[in-house]
Amino acid sequence: LLALPAGYYTVQLLGSRSEENVRRFIRQSSLGDARYFETSLEGKPWFVVVLGSYPALSDAAAVLESLPQDLQSLKPWIRSIGGIQADLNEAADG
Repeated sequence: LLALPAGYYTVQLLGSRSEENVRRFIRQSSLGDARYFETSLEGKPWFVVVLGSYPALSDAAAVLESLPQDLQSLKPWIRSIGGIQADLNEAADG
């Protein structure tokens, strides 16, 4: 994620305190372009699952709208790669 252009977008699917839970989620959901990263929330580890990297907001929106209902129920949203990079840099500094 750090190597991607900051102007790209991704779809955030979920966050969890448990790294094992996010690994299991990725395995069970069979989403080929899903990955996770670790940041912190309230001073504790927080693992976030994202799907894909898209150069245009409209591309990310199309993916978001095409997700199966079980993933839609998680209330996913679009995030900028630049925002995630800022979170990762802040977590590394903190």
